[in-house]
Amino acid sequence: MRWDSARYLHIAEHGYPNHLEYAPDGLPEPSALAFFPMVPALIRVVHLVTFLPFPYAGVVVSWSMAAIAAAGVHTLAGSLFGRRAGYACVGL
Repeated sequence: MRWDSARYLHIAEHGYPNHLEYAPDGLPEPSALAFFPMVPALIRVVHLVTFLPFPYAGVVVSWSMAAIAAAGVHTLAGSLFGRRAGYACVGL
């Protein structure tokens, strides 16, 4: 997990690479090109708006997205099975 967060922070600070790097044996090195662009973009926006360091901006983005996901789970489960079920699903 820590490797992913380091990649997201690197992408937020420096952007995506514009080329692939290759090992001496000719195989491609691991690349950041496969990472979802929304997370680094949100981290960069939070950094630019709040002037927080990139790691703190990443925590703000993570907690904000967790709250939004919990609200979505509560809304969906609550509409299908009732409010108590919505709270139970969020708790789980």
